[in-house]
Amino acid sequence: RILQVIASCFLCFLISMHFALAKTVNSLYNPGDIISALSRVQREGHRIAVYPAGMADQFQFAARLTEPVVSMESIQGLRDWEGNNQTGYCLVFADRKTLHAFRPKRALTAYRDKWLLFSRTAN
Repeated sequence: RILQVIASCFLCFLISMHFALAKTVNSLYNPGDIISALSRVQREGHRIAVYPAGMADQFQFAARLTEPVVSMESIQGLRDWEGNNQTGYCLVFADRKTLHAFRPKRALTAYRDKWLLFSRTAN
């Protein structure tokens, strides 16, 4: 009997925590604003570069992109791409080590344990 009471209390606690933390957790794992912006920018005919390259496919399906994004292996490669694509946009997935290299002019979006920056240029 005591185990049933403890189990019931623990279950109520877990359900309460779920409701209390749902909005916060959702904001960390739901980049809806970035996805909408990616779709809009590509529909307008702009190219999109993504750094680091491993993140290039991360938003392809979610944003329903019809053209592949350009994956960038290095920050310098992204800077070179920016210089050659004045109307292009950059999507940067930065951690604390690489964030200083970008000096963003727009607000950052928390995503997982890093930051997303989406703008016309990475600077």
